[in-house]
Amino acid sequence: MKPQILMVDDDAQLLRSLERVLRRDAARWDITFALGGAAAVLRLREQVFDVVVSDFDMGSMMGSDVFAVAAESSPAALRIMLTAREGLVPWQVSAHLILTKPCSIDVLRGLIELRISQRDAGSR
Repeated sequence: MKPQILMVDDDAQLLRSLERVLRRDAARWDITFALGGAAAVLRLREQVFDVVVSDFDMGSMMGSDVFAVAAESSPAALRIMLTAREGLVPWQVSAHLILTKPCSIDVLRGLIELRISQRDAGSR
């Protein structure tokens, strides 16, 4: 089964950009793009993900709210927070990692690949 990746942001243009950039990874991963926290929560209640990447500040719902649901529905998922804010610490937002925007797509891709290889090594 292909790894399941959830990308969450309330900026439709940013999500489209991520979709274009990550299109080449579609052969290896199933990537779901959720526009905003509410859409992400619905997806998290429908399926289990290996990696959840979310923006921090999404207006009506924060990334930490999305990660609280992810911690319950996909407890083994790597949770990566993207933010423009300085000074956030992972335990405050239920994240494993916090990356500052703008984030290098190569760094993000590398972290996803690392999590997937760890998952695959654990299932052997």
